Order: sequence, then C-alpha cells, then structure tokens
Amino acid sequence: ETRWFYCTEGVFDIRVVKVDNWENPSNDLNVEKYILNSEIPMILKIPAGYVNGIKAILKNSKLISFSNFKLNENKNVYNSMIYKLITLIYKLMIVLTLIR
Repeated sequence: ETRWFYCTEGVFDIRVVKVDNWENPSNDLNVEKYILNSEIPMILKIPAGYVNGIKAILKNSKLISFSNFKLNENKNVYNSMIYKLITLIYKLMIVLTLIR
C-alpha cells in the first residue's frame, strides 16, 4: 500500500523504515525522518514496503492521509476521488512553489 500525507495544521514528525523481511526484519534498518509543517506545504509519499510512525509535535495538529488501497474490487484507484484529490493537491503545491 502506498500512502501520502499532507499536514493542514501544525507540525508532524514522521519516521519511515523500509522493511527487508516481513517474517524476520533486521534490527538495524535505516530510519528516515520527515517533518511535515503546515507553513511549508508538501506531500510525503510513503511507498509500499515501508512502515511508518507519526507523532504530532504541536497541539491541535491535523494531518490528511491518502492511500491507494481500493475501496472495493470494482473500482480502479486511478479513477477514484482520492487519486484525483491527490493530483489536485500536488498541482497546487507546484503552483505555490512557483509563486514564492
């Protein structure tokens, strides 16, 4: 499952680890750290094969989470509202970056 995260308010600390073996994972896997801040708009994509932990740094922080998980067997995720919304947010982030 691929996931995307976007901070709408506050700040979040997100840690990500690529799992080498789901049956018996190594103890020394690299932990990647990301800070999502509503004042610095960005979308964090966590690909399939990774696990993550999330911690709000500021009180009342808000995070939107998206997934490519199919809601039912008949719908393709690329035609879903979730994918369209992610695409729209991504395009808006590019525009905001160009304006700054």
